[in-house]
Amino acid sequence: MAARVKRSTPLLALGLGLLFIEGCYMVTQPEAIVNFLTGGDDELAEALRRAADDWAAHGLDIANYVTIDDGRGGLPVRFASKRAIEKACPNAQAINLSGCTYWAMGDWLEMLIAEDFRGRPADLEYMVKHELIHTLVPEAPHTPGDGVFSESRTVDTITPADLRNLARYTRVLTQSEL
Repeated sequence: MAARVKRSTPLLALGLGLLFIEGCYMVTQPEAIVNFLTGGDDELAEALRRAADDWAAHGLDIANYVTIDDGRGGLPVRFASKRAIEKACPNAQAINLSGCTYWAMGDWLEMLIAEDFRGRPADLEYMVKHELIHTLVPEAPHTPGDGVFSESRTVDTITPADLRNLARYTRVLTQSEL
């Protein structure tokens, strides 16, 4: 019996090692995603279109590839209560948490937008514009200073600071390339 345990120990260690490696791989942040699923919510779909168009017009190349409700694969986007948003993103640092895009085990789960934005297209577009960057350029930290992608709502328009920040992580076209 003791000989059998000794022979299986290396196999057990190999199996545990593979599980550890697989587990480490699965908890990495997911890659960029460009298809968003609104479940037929026209208000969210329009806000996503306008937000992606604005980012693309400012030179964020990946925003040119955003699609809405294109097949089954993609990130669900929905309105949610502030409580649901706070529960989904308990570590968020925003003073007034109104949106949240989150993932687990290497997979995107959903984008939540506060119900308060329903029927307020300009505010909704701002919130979607901010949350969109979390999925299009997942490695990018929030913009230091003023910008749509800053930690808290500083301005409602895309700023040069936003573009400089994102350019470190993805392709941002220059004015001559636009």
